[in-house]
Amino acid sequence: MTQKKVAILGAGFSGLTLAWALTKKNISVEIFEAGAREGGMLGSKFDGVLIEQAANALLASENVETLLNDIGVKPVTAGFRSKKRWIYRDHPQKLPLRLSELLSGALSFLRAKISNNLQPLPNETLAAWAVRVFNPAIRDYLISPAFQGVYGTKADALSASLILKPLFEKSLRSKKGSLNGSISAESGMQEIIDGLARYLTERGVIINKNVGITVAELTKSHSAVVVATSLENAKYALKETAPIVSEQMSSVPMLPLATVTLKFSSTSRVQGFGCLFPAPENFHALGVLFNSDIFPGRGDYSETWIISDVKSTDDNLLRAIAIDRKRMAGAEENPVAHHIRRWEKALPLYGKELEKVLVNAPFSQGLISGVRLDESRSPLYLTGNYLGVIGLAKILDYNIRLSQRIEREIA
Repeated sequence: MTQKKVAILGAGFSGLTLAWALTKKNISVEIFEAGAREGGMLGSKFDGVLIEQAANALLASENVETLLNDIGVKPVTAGFRSKKRWIYRDHPQKLPLRLSELLSGALSFLRAKISNNLQPLPNETLAAWAVRVFNPAIRDYLISPAFQGVYGTKADALSASLILKPLFEKSLRSKKGSLNGSISAESGMQEIIDGLARYLTERGVIINKNVGITVAELTKSHSAVVVATSLENAKYALKETAPIVSEQMSSVPMLPLATVTLKFSSTSRVQGFGCLFPAPENFHALGVLFNSDIFPGRGDYSETWIISDVKSTDDNLLRAIAIDRKRMAGAEENPVAHHIRRWEKALPLYGKELEKVLVNAPFSQGLISGVRLDESRSPLYLTGNYLGVIGLAKILDYNIRLSQRIEREIA
């Protein structure tokens, strides 16, 4: 290991995977976590069924496979039933568009491509881009539900340039490995977190938990500091050392989210990966995952419903989901058990406010090389799900690039 040491503030997936990437470059790392455990929002527990706290998988890529191999976690691939993915329009459908809507959308796309108008415009919402490039039906029944399942809100609130940048930037595309689709560990995402923590500890990384420490303090004792917290926590952590960025971050709304995992005794259900609910269909939930079809062999049949209403009581949430489920599955069935998890501020809104921050903030930015803050005299970097990439595999890719930048700049 090098004599220079990097401090990482936060032991969630972002912080742990950055530490993994740095240790592979023989850079000494120390992690500081305010909470009592590693993993942040990620976590798993078993109660007759496997209950994932948040994300239930990573998208397969070469980097994901390398990570899992390094930390000694055997990847589990999604089952064959998960290849069926549904979007609701009157009933669950694989492609909920009429032939006329598909044809008009294809013609519109062709015109936009010929005229070189596919790129998002400044301040254009994803909904407006979808109508301009395709048509309202494709917006409502394909693009909006597909992205709301990832970003936690409708397309009319999302920034087209932020959401679509990875599609237009070839360098941001994950390199394919030998596996495809969604992958996890046999006992869930907690196994990956535990594997990361074990790997790092065995290589001399100290993970300090239940520690309150400032970025200013860390810059005095370490060669570089990386803030690897949520955006909500990052804006407080940066108040002293990067006040301009901290203030700009405060303008970005955070989205609420609740996950409700339901265990059923019978299997009166739709089979597949899950079902998304477009806004015109007026469901309470954003979508549902059919857990037992994604990763079989994890206990009894279960589903996880994703809903933005975190204020309702448990009874009201369960009642709303029962109504949605009856519409989707065409049958009424009471769960034998449930587990509800709420986050008042789960995800940053990938809207105009975040777009403005990423364009105008005083930092050396780039999804390509990772973000370094210009305000700080000492090397100070950022990683997390608010820097233009969301999804665990994309964050891992970003951290590998950031580790390369840190290696160059503190060598």
